[in-house]
Amino acid sequence: MRDFVKRFNSMPDRVKEMFADAIEYFADKKDLWSIIFLVQVIDFPTECESPIEQILWYALRLMALRLNNFDIRFDSQVGVKVKEHHYRLDLFFEEDTESDDPVMVAVECDGHDFHEKTKEQVEKRNVRDMELKKAGVDVLHYSGSQIYNNPYSCAKEIIDYVTKLLSDKRRE
Repeated sequence: MRDFVKRFNSMPDRVKEMFADAIEYFADKKDLWSIIFLVQVIDFPTECESPIEQILWYALRLMALRLNNFDIRFDSQVGVKVKEHHYRLDLFFEEDTESDDPVMVAVECDGHDFHEKTKEQVEKRNVRDMELKKAGVDVLHYSGSQIYNNPYSCAKEIIDYVTKLLSDKRRE
């Protein structure tokens, strides 16, 4: 429990608010199992590099819990190699299958200081996105303000997007 409290205290205030809201949400539904799951099972992302990444990662976990959809789980700070480039993706989902063409989705959390501040940054991002797309990785971008102000709607959009890709693939 001490480790949980230590990790919880190190999280951004927005994540603490989300955690409290989640406990209240499941308490209102009298869903004790989900509350126990929140406290005991949800691990905090130690690899996330920024508060907005932590907020979105946590929103994705909470939304998956609300939707009872545990097939879609994102890892943080995943390295991928495309051609001769190595890219580190903020959040990454890869279908757990032996398929030659797995569903892969990257989610980039674009804080203003590191993205789209200069023309060079925009050009670099566009080239990177195109290379990833050619390699079969869909890339979704969310601004820091989108994530901070509406973390659950961002998470729901992402989960719905991945769910649709998986569903479309199964119909093929």
